[in-house]
Amino acid sequence: KPYGDPDHGRWVAGAVSAGLDAAVNARANAMLRPKGSSRYILAALRELAVYKSWPYLIDIEHVVHGGDELPRILSFPGMHDLGPEPDGEGQRLQWHASGALVTAANSPIIGGGIVVAPKASVTDGYMDLVLAGDIGKAGAAKMFPEMMSGGKHANSKDVRIIRCRAVTIKPGEGTVHLPAAFAD
Repeated sequence: KPYGDPDHGRWVAGAVSAGLDAAVNARANAMLRPKGSSRYILAALRELAVYKSWPYLIDIEHVVHGGDELPRILSFPGMHDLGPEPDGEGQRLQWHASGALVTAANSPIIGGGIVVAPKASVTDGYMDLVLAGDIGKAGAAKMFPEMMSGGKHANSKDVRIIRCRAVTIKPGEGTVHLPAAFAD
């Protein structure tokens, strides 16, 4: 469909943030000082002080995974297996839960040096969907330094990174809106 068609969507090269990460980005963009990556750190600290999660309904298409990855992905609270794609290439999943971090990344780094998807590649034809459930203020406060120090959050029991070709992010039941999504 042609770009501009409301059913088409938008193309993004780096990442789309649609959770606490988006709220941090919005706050950082509104700040005049400090300049550079320290603005994102200060914005993250301010957003952590008013932490909240949002209910999501996320459709994930053409999921690719290694043999032992799918059970770990499916063990994530709110994750549902919708079966294989009609073309037989990949899996369809749906995540219906409250979450703090939702980023669809085509590159490893967002917003001033935050390593959100350590293994994402702009050349592999896939995106890495990074999800963190409702981890609370303390969990979020722990996760941001892990992201700043090279992506250590990727190994957390509260985070899943799902390699896929398409993602549709919608508000979950009872939610009027999600944070404004930001593209990097």
